[in-house]
Amino acid sequence: DAYNLSLFFARTAGGLAWTIPWDTDLAYGQPTIRNATTPNELPSGWVYTRTSLITKLQQVPSIRQGLGPRWRELRTGIFSDAAIKARLDGYAAILTPDALARNFARWPIADVEFTQIYPPYSLYDVASHDQELTRFREWIQQRLTWLDANIDSYPGQ
Repeated sequence: DAYNLSLFFARTAGGLAWTIPWDTDLAYGQPTIRNATTPNELPSGWVYTRTSLITKLQQVPSIRQGLGPRWRELRTGIFSDAAIKARLDGYAAILTPDALARNFARWPIADVEFTQIYPPYSLYDVASHDQELTRFREWIQQRLTWLDANIDSYPGQ
């Protein structure tokens, strides 16, 4: 939610704090019409709304200087293309046709007109779960490619 909502901090006694993002409905290419110059569904670009916390953090020289190197380090490990593909493959193995049928029987989102609930949001058109997975995987790969090429320009405009 562009750091505005659904972000929590946790910390063990005496330890460092870390963030816990838990609501990703505005991530991964979900369309919005809120800002036509920076559509949410594009795999390129930086978030266009930043809270004062994020604005202050991006001004800290050590954070700005460390972001690119840390990103490149993670891209060789847990954020590598292979690791992300393996994670998505694992999720796909769990989401069997029976599990999907139970989910959509309980949560019939195909019957919901999201623009009537909250006008800035919509869903992109997909005809099947397989088509959704293909679209999602392509979007993730495009986003990673864009981040690889642009991480050193953060925070951008």
